[in-house]
Amino acid sequence: MTVTVLVTGLTWAQHSGDNFRAAQQALGQGTPKAPKGLRSQPVAGSNRTALSWQAVHDQVRAQAPDIALQLTPPSGADGVWRAENFDRSQPTKRFVSMVDAYSGQTLFYSGWDQLPALSKATAVGIPFHRGEFGGWNQVLLILAALAAVFSVVSGLMMWWLRRPRGSLAAPQVGRQTLRQLPPRTWWWLLPLAGALSLALPVFRWSLALFIGIEVVRLCLEKPAPASAA
Repeated sequence: MTVTVLVTGLTWAQHSGDNFRAAQQALGQGTPKAPKGLRSQPVAGSNRTALSWQAVHDQVRAQAPDIALQLTPPSGADGVWRAENFDRSQPTKRFVSMVDAYSGQTLFYSGWDQLPALSKATAVGIPFHRGEFGGWNQVLLILAALAAVFSVVSGLMMWWLRRPRGSLAAPQVGRQTLRQLPPRTWWWLLPLAGALSLALPVFRWSLALFIGIEVVRLCLEKPAPASAA
């Protein structure tokens, strides 16, 4: 659960979100965007006026009858109306529609069926991360938060019990201990650390600092004396 909450937050955080969106575009999984340059076309020589808020609302409501709508008016005389769902707790009803301000013609439409797999995942993951699916969603987030708090507290307790007696230092981990790790540990640990470093800048900086300190410590560590035969 904690991993799910973390991943669903990374997709729209400032730095990791930029990396995720770049990966989406590279994989062809980006959310469909309306073409640039869409313009409303008033009929030349006629007295047709721009559609009212109510007219646009009624037209879009006929296509999406059971969801809260958000309407954005045109910017300028040749601008277009933008209509989209306002309620993010219904991701399968997500849509964006661009409407001609005079004729009411739909110039662009993208709904759930037009979203690629990664875009559908984020459409579900972001409202889940924000607790927008109701009480059960918020209870799960509370449990995930309590699990994180328990992890921190239990980690401090384990350190306190294992610390060198009379000192605030961490337990000694030398070269011999590292050699005893199963070889397969590095197969998943190193790629995981690399992926997290790419997604999380603060993790990358702290990991670089940690590795630097450990390299210096291991270089200064005196080898254990050979035991007598």
